[in-house]
Amino acid sequence: MRYRRASLVAAALGLLAGCTGSGGPDPAAGAVAVGPVATPSGPTATEMPFAAFVPGDRELAAVQRAESALLNACLAEYGLTARITAHSDAALLADLRRGTTLPRTLAEAAAHGFHNVPRPADGAAPAGRAADGPEQRDRLLVLNGPDPRPAPSGAPAAGPDREVNGRAVPRGGCAGRTERTLAKGSPAERAEHPGNSALNTLLRLRSAAWAEGAKDPAYVAMTGAWSACMREAGFSYASFDAAAEDPAWTRTAKAGARERAAATTDLRCRTRVNYLGVSEAVHLAYEKRAVRDHGATLTSVKAHYDAVARNASKVSKDS
Repeated sequence: MRYRRASLVAAALGLLAGCTGSGGPDPAAGAVAVGPVATPSGPTATEMPFAAFVPGDRELAAVQRAESALLNACLAEYGLTARITAHSDAALLADLRRGTTLPRTLAEAAAHGFHNVPRPADGAAPAGRAADGPEQRDRLLVLNGPDPRPAPSGAPAAGPDREVNGRAVPRGGCAGRTERTLAKGSPAERAEHPGNSALNTLLRLRSAAWAEGAKDPAYVAMTGAWSACMREAGFSYASFDAAAEDPAWTRTAKAGARERAAATTDLRCRTRVNYLGVSEAVHLAYEKRAVRDHGATLTSVKAHYDAVARNASKVSKDS
């Protein structure tokens, strides 16, 4: 079983202490020089500027093992013995570290259009047990803690929904306790969700850098060429997001023929206009400027992940 933290990652929330401003580039920074544009035939593995501030795969695997050990030890205190595997931010952090890729494969576009590709569900109940059974509900309560919203007027402050096997479940549950343990000594230690705080800071800064990059003449020209390519096939969209978020696609649970055709045409047009090469060159340039403009904030992010790695190592030694 895998679990997800109660607080979903939201790029605009949970900033690290000491991070100020809107997160965008310095208006006085001037134009950004975009470097040479390659012509990759598929997803790239170029190391991106933010890679210097995030842990690698080996460190993330060690953190996940430590987090799983802490969570399972905490669950056992409530008499819950079914073991779980902690959710990992490895995929998001790997995306921050390296390369440029396409939003989906041609096969996925042909089968699912712009709809989400079905993946194995996170948080699934152990085999043979109902996902909404009492034990599963107890496990989720202990993991995530009680609903932080105030109880309805007249309702007791504690009760069956805040206790498991006679033991009160504190706010944040085992997930909160585990996050605090791993974040001890980090700049984000006092944040309500330290891990989310660091990750959200990275995502916010990258989002701002990419938003500026989307205005760069090289990116604008590439997008215009893509739009013209789409029109040749009978699809009129000014941007990639406009195609992917066409309200027509939300009217059905599964992609229809036109949506699938639009999604496959989108990928073919991206290839024609060298989307991967232009995007990577632009993102590299604007992320470099973000690193220059927000070095202190990114240093705090790295300090957080370094502290988490040290604490995870201690947990592994004590387990």
